[in-house]
Amino acid sequence: MVHYANMGHSSIRQNLPVVNVGTLDRPIYHAAEVMA
Repeated sequence: MVHYANMGHSSIRQNLPVVNVGTLDRPIYHAAEVMA
């Protein structure tokens, strides 16, 4: 999840707790993880 924030996909969500990012943007995180 850390590398997702490091990707800079969303500078706003980067400031949110990792738990919230995983919950709110799970589909986006999954897509970003696959692309990475």
